[in-house]
Amino acid sequence: MQARDVYLSQLMQGPKQFLIPIFQRTYSWQEPHCAQLYEDIFKAGFGPTIDSHFTGSVVLIANHQTSASIPQWLIIDGQQRLTTVTLLMAAVMKRAAELGLEQVSMTPLGAIRGYYLVNEYGQGDAAYKLLLTKADRSTLCALLDNKEFSDDVSDNVRNNFELFCSWLTDVETVERIYSGFQKLKVVEVVLQQNHDDPQAIFESLNSTGVDLSQADLIRNYVLMRQDYETQSQLYLDYWYPMERLFGREESQRFDRFMQDFLTLETGSNTLLRSVDVYSTFKDWFSEQVSQNSVEYTLERMLILARFHAAYMFGSETDQKLVLAFKRLRTLAEVVSPTVMRLYEGYRPHGKSKDPSLTLADFLTALAHLESYLLRRQICAMQTRSLGNVFANLAQQISLDNPLETLEVSLARFKRNNRFPSDVEFREALVTHDIYGMRIQKFLLDSLENDSKEMIDTSSFSIEHVLPQNENLRPEWKNMLGENWEEIHQTLSGVNYLGRSATTMMAG
Repeated sequence: MQARDVYLSQLMQGPKQFLIPIFQRTYSWQEPHCAQLYEDIFKAGFGPTIDSHFTGSVVLIANHQTSASIPQWLIIDGQQRLTTVTLLMAAVMKRAAELGLEQVSMTPLGAIRGYYLVNEYGQGDAAYKLLLTKADRSTLCALLDNKEFSDDVSDNVRNNFELFCSWLTDVETVERIYSGFQKLKVVEVVLQQNHDDPQAIFESLNSTGVDLSQADLIRNYVLMRQDYETQSQLYLDYWYPMERLFGREESQRFDRFMQDFLTLETGSNTLLRSVDVYSTFKDWFSEQVSQNSVEYTLERMLILARFHAAYMFGSETDQKLVLAFKRLRTLAEVVSPTVMRLYEGYRPHGKSKDPSLTLADFLTALAHLESYLLRRQICAMQTRSLGNVFANLAQQISLDNPLETLEVSLARFKRNNRFPSDVEFREALVTHDIYGMRIQKFLLDSLENDSKEMIDTSSFSIEHVLPQNENLRPEWKNMLGENWEEIHQTLSGVNYLGRSATTMMAG
């Protein structure tokens, strides 16, 4: 490891290219981060009394696995800062041209572009000083080339560039910002190949600032030890499809998937705690790649990720399953490990193998899970440990016979986890306060749509069958008859919804 103080402008100059490794998170700085850096640069650009301003470290490692004529450097730390400065210099160029300037602080605009934004003689991707990850790359390249953005534009890249342009209001400001940029200093840390551990350094340096998500940590762990070309291929084939399933900015979605995934893969009978995801993943992944290839292991992750997204985010195409998933999610999302296991029987790995679970059986299995959840809520049974219940249930399902093993496992649940009987369910429907339960609309929808013709009840509201107020209007008194007081008192104290639903829902 070698370290030195250096002006950031000097670090960026010369024929070179900075690569953001695939394991790095996408560009994430937003307005507050940009505002702070901009303010620091603005202050540094004021007068000759300030000769430098320290702005952190940039950790690099040479990319030797390339035949490129222009030296390439992988950025282990400093991506956010370097990307933001690049956007700022692009904004300086744009606003200077709009203000009619041919140079800024005695530096021609063409020289600024060649110093900090592009490699004059580079071809293709090599033409750019900074090459971001796939999610951000095309937006930055389009911006530097003054082209239209693609449909998958990176909002942070575009928005921060436009933000800087809006702040560079006049010639004086442009001159001052460029002057301040020249005074930025960093500690340049160059790692030695096969000697320094990039991952350990990365995790240490990123222990402060914008917290790394589980997705960030896991992506780093999987890809960081691969050479750049392998990283890129693994990312494109496996990781990027997962990012598209969960959304670039939805790290919580990925974190939740990893809880379910590792619960299944480790054979746990309890849902894995979110704080244990990363440490558990490292152990699991190391064991897997000792027996199988990295590609095989990532393919396994992608398959289960698709199952998870189909249930949780509605990416399934079969409309019967879409409806069944929606109803099940209304009752509880923690069913996902069990649904993922059932999916494996419905859509197995090997395309040549016949599924062990037909669509009809899959729908039946989902109906069993819905009945289990609905009955337990109507019967006011505890729901605190449902995550563990469905983690355990997932482990009991055999992929050779998914439906039968699910039914047997549900029937074997004892004590607090038991499947409520018909007798318990009927009694609860009649005696419990259904009106006060959050599933009241779900139950009414089930009653309404217990037929072939489905009706959309999403806009329906809950209305009383009988006024609760004891001061009845004459019309109600006449309808109820001579003994209206007794009848009203009786019916007001009875869960009429429960009585109506008993026959239809108890089976």
